[in-house]
Amino acid sequence: MKLKERIKDNRYLNKRFGKRSLFIEKPEQTYKKVLDYIDNNKVERCFCVPPPNAKLEGLYTKLYIEIKEREIEIIPHIHLKEPNEFMVMSTLWYFKLLGIESKKIVFGWWRDSEPYKRIAENLGLEIIERHYHIYDFWL
Repeated sequence: MKLKERIKDNRYLNKRFGKRSLFIEKPEQTYKKVLDYIDNNKVERCFCVPPPNAKLEGLYTKLYIEIKEREIEIIPHIHLKEPNEFMVMSTLWYFKLLGIESKKIVFGWWRDSEPYKRIAENLGLEIIERHYHIYDFWL
C-alpha cells in the first residue's frame, strides 16, 4: 500500500478529518447511532450497502429513506468478491426503488482495478476515490 493510501486508512486521521463522509456497513447494529450522528454533525454523504437479505431489507430501507429526507447524498457501496456487473445493477436498482439515483459508486475495499472500472464505465458510474471517512461501527 502506498504511503498516501496508508495515511488515508489511518483510523485516527479518518475520525479527525472524515466526519462528513459516513460509510454505513451494519445498519442492523448502528441504526440509532447513525441517525443521532447525522443529526448532530455536518454529514454531507453516506455510502450505503444494500441489504444482505430480505429479512433486513425493511430496516435498511427505512434508514436510507430517513437519510434521504435529511437531504444527505447517498452513494451506493457494494462489497464484491469478484467483479459482477449484475450485482452492481441490482444494487443500483434497489436504491432507485427508494428514489435514490446516483451516478457514483464505491466498491468495497476500495477496489478500482480494470474489471471494476469497466463495470463502472459500462453503467455510467464514477468510482469514488479513497478519501477520509468514518464507519458506522466506529460511532
